[in-house]
Amino acid sequence: MPVLLSRPRPRLLPALLLLLLAAFPARLQAHARLLRSTPAANDSLREPPTAIHLVFSERPELRFTNVRLLAGDREISLAEPAMAIEGAEAGILVAIRAALAPGKYRVEWQTGSADGHPIRGHFSFTVLAAPPAPGAGGAAGDTTVAVPSITNPVIAAPSAPLSFPDSSHLAHPDDREGAAIEQPIGFRLARWIEFMALLAMAGAVAFGRFVLPAVADDAALSADAWRRARGAGLIAAAVLVLAALARLYAQGIAMHGPGKGLEPVMLTEMVGGTHWGLGWGLGVAGALLVIVALAARRGDARNAVALAGAIAACVSPAFTGHAVATEGALHVPAVLFDVLHVSGAAAWLGTLCMLAIAGVPAATARPTGERGLAVARLFRAFHPIGLVAVGLVLVSGIGSSWIRLGSLAQLTMSNYGSVLLFKIYMFVLVGLLGAYNWKKALPRLGDDAGTHRIRRTVAVELVIGMVVLGLTALLVVTNPPR
Repeated sequence: MPVLLSRPRPRLLPALLLLLLAAFPARLQAHARLLRSTPAANDSLREPPTAIHLVFSERPELRFTNVRLLAGDREISLAEPAMAIEGAEAGILVAIRAALAPGKYRVEWQTGSADGHPIRGHFSFTVLAAPPAPGAGGAAGDTTVAVPSITNPVIAAPSAPLSFPDSSHLAHPDDREGAAIEQPIGFRLARWIEFMALLAMAGAVAFGRFVLPAVADDAALSADAWRRARGAGLIAAAVLVLAALARLYAQGIAMHGPGKGLEPVMLTEMVGGTHWGLGWGLGVAGALLVIVALAARRGDARNAVALAGAIAACVSPAFTGHAVATEGALHVPAVLFDVLHVSGAAAWLGTLCMLAIAGVPAATARPTGERGLAVARLFRAFHPIGLVAVGLVLVSGIGSSWIRLGSLAQLTMSNYGSVLLFKIYMFVLVGLLGAYNWKKALPRLGDDAGTHRIRRTVAVELVIGMVVLGLTALLVVTNPPR
């Protein structure tokens, strides 16, 4: 919590969240899962199916979708690409190229929703032997069926409900939902590093654009603080790009299997043809813009370019997380809350980080009698930014939590809710530090002892902020309750 804030009431923060969650009806939100299939799991069919139809809880990304049909160790040819049913349920249709002989078959599927979270599953069905029709002709062994040419992976919704065989009931409970693909620890670590680098990079931009102008009359202080913040921002932007590349590799492995994480065709399709890829590319592009702007020592447009890059990077997580997968009327609010949450955290923790590693060192490098006053000026310049930023974090966090959880009970009945609750407690702890800074540390600024005291409390605040970012990275890869 930034200094100079009015005294917070920490116990009211989780209470306010719980109250708002309880005031609204439940909203179901989860990663994509298989609801039903045709053929259904463990079904026995008198007539061989000509297509596989899968219905998911969320609309799947076609470029993340792969369906295989196996007869023992032999793979049956399926039409590619899979077709989405436009306007109908969140389903896909995959045509079977050959007529299926009697026997047992296994369907293996993998897909991902707009947020890029992969999930896979499998089920089996049996085609029963049927007596030949009287007078049936045709050459023996001719099993080829006509498959229409597919030029568009999306087909229009039929005017009447889709008609499927008797097997269109729900899939077997053991097979219906599939299993989410566990993201490796490296993916979570890259996400955590990415969040920290994003906040530090955006904080450097905000520090130079909104804090330093308030001390522009002290040219030496302003120049020294910006030199330090600029270097830190460049390092953070470079780390952000490297962490994003590591996450792209991990995403490629999760979607396409080991050994295929760097295949150019698959990476190109994933980045250029999915919502996840759009968000990932936006973040990398934003970081590169910041690098170009911070590396330019002169130029009237560099500040605008840096700010545009920081904003793009703050928008990016909304398109690679749970927000973009939210469907219906809550889609836009979910994305907006996510963008505001990341932006607020960047303006708060990121700018506070630059204040600690750039502003305060520059101030303490001043002559002895000016150090305390320079530190106080910097913290006063940061106050309005921190005040607005914490408000954004709080309001957007409450809105996002309502959309994700939907009911009060999910805070204690789901893994997602438990992690979120711990994050709330960490936020309350930061609030207590903010209260201390406001009541104790800030009035004593002006000498070396006051500077030492506030540096210590800000350091603790940033460490707790890193823990909060780690919990955020864990929430991104954790299923919201269904």
